[in-house]
Amino acid sequence: MAIPILAFARTSGAHINPAVTVALVVARRFSLKELPAYVGAQFAGAFLGSALVGALIGTNAHWGATLPWHGDTALVAPLEFGFTTALILSVLFLTAPGKAPSNWELTLPAIVVGISTFLIGPWTGSSLNPARTLAPAVLSGDYAGVWVYLATVPAAAFIAGWLVSLRQ
Repeated sequence: MAIPILAFARTSGAHINPAVTVALVVARRFSLKELPAYVGAQFAGAFLGSALVGALIGTNAHWGATLPWHGDTALVAPLEFGFTTALILSVLFLTAPGKAPSNWELTLPAIVVGISTFLIGPWTGSSLNPARTLAPAVLSGDYAGVWVYLATVPAAAFIAGWLVSLRQ
């Protein structure tokens, strides 16, 4: 995550995650008019990335799918919600009006993703990204628990964006 963020944040915003893009729109830091194109590109990138995973390491890993540990969606929901909120807040911190983040600060979202992967990855796959969940689910045909990611991750993004918009 740090590599694309550091490489593209200052030129394109390094939009990789549709949940982050939605939160930026809700927080009034990104244009609603541009949302469909960005989200479409993010999902296309996720499908391409999942297809690449399948081609490089085979389909044994379900094309890189995020799957709940033993199907435990009750565990996945709060963990994904909490870490998605942390990820969104790190991005909204970086995009505060008048802020010119340093390179060190630009690594905050990657740090959140890294901590999430370490702490909740074994139980949830640490998705934090609806495109990263949906693409491998579709390609593998394994939809086990996909609904919990598609519900909690965007909900966390919307709520975090909305709360930040109230403070502006």
